Amino acid sequence: RPTDRLVSNNIAFRRKLFAAMPFPDRPTYRGQCSELGWRLAQFGVQLLEATGARAIHPPPQGITAFLRRAWYAGSDAHYYDGRKGKHRKPLELLRRDLSALRERIRQRSASIGAGPATSIAAQLLGSVYYLTKCISYSLSAPEDRGQTLKP
Repeated sequence: RPTDRLVSNNIAFRRKLFAAMPFPDRPTYRGQCSELGWRLAQFGVQLLEATGARAIHPPPQGITAFLRRAWYAGSDAHYYDGRKGKHRKPLELLRRDLSALRERIRQRSASIGAGPATSIAAQLLGSVYYLTKCISYSLSAPEDRGQTLKP
């Protein structure tokens, strides 16, 4: 089915296309996939999702890796917002993330058999993650802002 979301561990390119439009070289931990998807769409390349494709991501190995992943998520969001000319308030970002977290927990708890204690633990872990992301977003270097993405 058609999609506007590019996920790099579930994608195939013809060599000629990938040679002409490789992943962008950015000083970020993640986000290059989304940027490449945006660029491809700007050039009229239709992305198709193989709905049966799946990838499994292991959980972070320890609290340091967990917090580092959240920190990078915040600095990457800051970087890409700046390139798009967005200037979000960190607390607006936090409110949006926490709202999405609550909704995901609500939607998925029953299907995985999560009881109230598991849902509370997920809410706490998610809150720590998104609070760390918010702090990183707010402390990221201002020079990351200003330049806008161009196809």
